[in-house]
Amino acid sequence: MAIKPVKGPYILSLDRTNWQFAGINYNILCLTVVADKVILPLLWTMLDKRGNSSQDERKVLIMRHIRLFGLDSIECLIADREFIGQEWIEFLSTQPMKFYIRIRENLIVHQRGQKLKAFWLFNNLPLNQVRNLDKPLKINKQWVYLAAMKVLDSKNEVEYIIVSTYQFDYQTMQIYAQRWTIECFFKAVKSAGFNIEDTHLTDQKRLEKLFAVVCIAFLWVYMVGQYQNQIKKIPVLKHNRRAFSIFRYGLDELNRALLFDFQLVTKYSQLLTYT
Repeated sequence: MAIKPVKGPYILSLDRTNWQFAGINYNILCLTVVADKVILPLLWTMLDKRGNSSQDERKVLIMRHIRLFGLDSIECLIADREFIGQEWIEFLSTQPMKFYIRIRENLIVHQRGQKLKAFWLFNNLPLNQVRNLDKPLKINKQWVYLAAMKVLDSKNEVEYIIVSTYQFDYQTMQIYAQRWTIECFFKAVKSAGFNIEDTHLTDQKRLEKLFAVVCIAFLWVYMVGQYQNQIKKIPVLKHNRRAFSIFRYGLDELNRALLFDFQLVTKYSQLLTYT
């Protein structure tokens, strides 16, 4: 399935969501667009298995995007530690495609003939500061640049966020940080609005159709929120953060229209014709 919600070139984010119900595994590999501090669904694949996607499954999804929208529609790809592998990185590099992919902190890297765990390169980095290495290192057979931060996790333990890219970029960590917006989409789909986890569907094809409907609904809510934000701006709090999200703004407004103003629903339905 595919939805084209905004104009390219796109910052793409690749991630996976899964849940279980009655012993059945629901596992969806999703390619999304980063837009206005939120994630919008673009392409997805139903994985008929548990666990991570394979390198081939990711490559097929990326090639679907290139076939539909062209390579020049991609500004860059963001992905988490799950989405690594020698063939996968080689594939992205040969497209060529800018990528910002987090690696495991204990992954072995090659520097000046030495084998080191990646976090050793940033061991003396102060907390919450960024370091960009300006010389490439080899991971397996692929040359990459690394950038990293050392932070405290939810258990107050030191964690390294190490991001690889095939070309040097001082903005690596800022670009990668946008990956977290995908949590808004998955949360909305699974619990904060659409509750797809409550489905009793077991057939993969039917679930894929349901997911498509939910993605369209998510897109509709987002566009209503955008429209309303043009009429009455969402208040901005300290640190330049909105009081609530575009998605929440649209969801509340659409709920109000569905309950009290059918003519307004018709007006909002027209927004979908612009996608």
